[in-house]
Amino acid sequence: MGNPDQELDAEAARPRLPAAAARKQCIRLLTRRDLTVFFDAIPATLLVLNRSRQLIFANHALLRKLGMKNCRALCGKRPGEIFNCAHALTEPGGCGTTAFCRYCGAFRAMVRSYGGKQITENCRIMLAGKGRKPKALDLKITATPMKLHGMNITVFYAQDITHQLRRDALERVFFHDILNTAGAARGYLEILSDPARRADARALTDTALDISTRLVHELQNQRTLLSAERGDLKTAPRRINAADAIKRAAREYDGHPLAGNIAVKADLREAGFDLNADPALLDRVLDNLVKNALEASKAGQTVTLRAARAGGKALFSVHNESAMPDAAQKQVFHGSFSTKGAGRGLGTYSVRLLTEGYLGGKISFSSSEKEGTSFTVSLPLKPSRKQPCAP
Repeated sequence: MGNPDQELDAEAARPRLPAAAARKQCIRLLTRRDLTVFFDAIPATLLVLNRSRQLIFANHALLRKLGMKNCRALCGKRPGEIFNCAHALTEPGGCGTTAFCRYCGAFRAMVRSYGGKQITENCRIMLAGKGRKPKALDLKITATPMKLHGMNITVFYAQDITHQLRRDALERVFFHDILNTAGAARGYLEILSDPARRADARALTDTALDISTRLVHELQNQRTLLSAERGDLKTAPRRINAADAIKRAAREYDGHPLAGNIAVKADLREAGFDLNADPALLDRVLDNLVKNALEASKAGQTVTLRAARAGGKALFSVHNESAMPDAAQKQVFHGSFSTKGAGRGLGTYSVRLLTEGYLGGKISFSSSEKEGTSFTVSLPLKPSRKQPCAP
């Protein structure tokens, strides 16, 4: 077997067949009425692709989802273009040719199946659209190679597992964070119950109170994210001070177990201004960015929060000294992706969901070995006239 990356690059460079040639393949496939009837009986999305990864058949389940009567308009398109992937049209070659495609489960499943075996991979797609709320689609892709009428084809079966993966991730994050915080609270209460430690009662009580406050904070975080996912989160924008916002976020992790020997600092030099935003949601956004920065940092490093005004926008940034791997950069805003293990990939996804879906802003990042990693949230200084409560 050759180098996997070279195989992906070779497939990315494979040219498309002309539209007329793809239509001829479609007509040839339709002569196999027994096969197409079977494909149409399958209730989930199924595509048949030629060796150039172009659609030559779509079953009824996909056509119903797209509101189409037949696959004539889809013939010759690639999966990302059919599923409305945000990256599919960013390069002239379309689906399979962008820097993001190397990490796409659908693309990898197709390429690996050319070895003659059925391959299953999960695929995470950020959907293109003009709405404020970013939408993601999680698919379980099964690619099965076949030979039919002398054609090498791939049966591309796609199951929508978006809600399943999101629910699993939410549950894992919830239990992980809550159990950690509750366990710390219990530990301090056990120390308080020791008669030999009565002299330390005041300091221990203060620490236990801080931990219980953190526990409530974690519960509120989860409730906010669930409401945002459902689309029924209500916002309450008011005038707030940018310096106060980043000081609160830095203070939240002062002495936090996650910080360890990592310093968290608020740079206030340009933060002396006010803006109109929902303070609770902004706190959630900054909290998640700081938490992610801490998890990406090493002992002795520093996480820095900043706020500044530029072009009529309020810019909040959280910087850490480590660089993100390329795979993480390409999938960082996906709801199920994480470099920290299964179910730990909701931090940046929730930041994007709250920022772009409810605060009316934008989230971006930069990362390099020399400069480290910075996430920047851009918010309007004043809310628009029509500020909705939900996306």
